[in-house]
Amino acid sequence: DRDHFEVVLDSKVAGVSDRGIRHHQNEDYFAIGKGSPLGTDGKPTSETALALVVCDGVSQSQNPQDGSSIGATTARDYLLGAIARGYTSPETTITEALVEAQKAICTVPFNPAGKNDRGETIAPAQATIVAALAQGKRITIGWLGDSRAYWLTGTSCVQISRDHSWYNEVVDAGLKTRQEALADPQAHAITRSLGAAMDGSNPGVEPSFRTLNLTEKGTLLVVSDGFWNYADSEGAVLKLVNDQPAQLDPLSLARRLVQFAYDKGGKD
Repeated sequence: DRDHFEVVLDSKVAGVSDRGIRHHQNEDYFAIGKGSPLGTDGKPTSETALALVVCDGVSQSQNPQDGSSIGATTARDYLLGAIARGYTSPETTITEALVEAQKAICTVPFNPAGKNDRGETIAPAQATIVAALAQGKRITIGWLGDSRAYWLTGTSCVQISRDHSWYNEVVDAGLKTRQEALADPQAHAITRSLGAAMDGSNPGVEPSFRTLNLTEKGTLLVVSDGFWNYADSEGAVLKLVNDQPAQLDPLSLARRLVQFAYDKGGKD
């Protein structure tokens, strides 16, 4: 069941996850949900708020499939609880959700004696995470690593998140040009993620976050690198989505994006 699963939340929200072609197991996981925020009178309103989370387990860690599932569901559940209780700051709420996901992933069983082929200790479960809290005309994104969130209209695409990657860090620091950094084997190495330290303790996390105040209708796309490795620019993502049939329902769109990744090699 984990190799391929689909969730339809309603007529506007759905998701698909698939093992792909090369991995022996699906190390990604997503968790989605919706709730009704409280009004000023303390009662649920008719408005709907969405919680959307994608995690990508790091293959070189122990039990990455468990790390991604517990990270995604914990963050989703925290966001839904905040929606039900009523929250004042979406940025604080999304950060707290990722902190809770970090606590949860640190409970995944870890064998300190586990070694890889080079005799090195295999790290405890690790996973990238991107979480979205969407309400009304506002979307707040929080993330660790290189799972991404995009906002698309019919004419534009904005990557809301910004990868925590070696590439971005050395370019930002002026240590390498973009061309030099991209050519380096470490270019796509992630620099932040969920996961325990090598002794199994919780080192804490520092998520990034961003809020968009929307001015027109569009589509929120939350993905792991199993998708964006094959559509690595905002223009490529926009063209891919715009090339799909008009008025496509969310589940069909998600299935088509998974098929796109399959057709390009489906490595993750």
